[in-house]
Amino acid sequence: MSLIRQILNPWNVLGALIVGLLLIGAAAWYLANTRPDPLAPGVPTAELAVILAPTATQPVPTGLPATPTEAAVDLPTPLPGTLAVGTLVQITGTGGTGLNLRDEPGLGSGIQYLGFESEVFTITDGPVETDGLVWWYLVGFTDDSRAGWGASNFLEIVQAP
Repeated sequence: MSLIRQILNPWNVLGALIVGLLLIGAAAWYLANTRPDPLAPGVPTAELAVILAPTATQPVPTGLPATPTEAAVDLPTPLPGTLAVGTLVQITGTGGTGLNLRDEPGLGSGIQYLGFESEVFTITDGPVETDGLVWWYLVGFTDDSRAGWGASNFLEIVQAP
């Protein structure tokens, strides 16, 4: 008899299946009976904190020549304590969930980025009143690719560093 026929003998195959099932059953019994009861007092529970990383997208080169920029305009200094173009603001009052920065002013427009609680932005456009909110165009203080329209309810003026 050849070696392959001896190995593939129906009794050998049946025996291997039975041993395999016994090993799986023993492992399942061990796992079921050795885990601590998660509701028992004194058993520590894990807490998971999700911290989202900022996303930044690189501009796609179009191959078109650069357009000339407009001449710089000196903006008047805003009154202290008021939101205005050129003011530095930070996101606050979101309960840690952050502020959606949108394509256009309004709750129905697409979300560009999530501005994080305490993240600092510069106001570059606005105000626009839509959906009962006053919207300002915000550009990231350290990353100008993070930009979008944000509602003033969640903005607080900060001093320039």
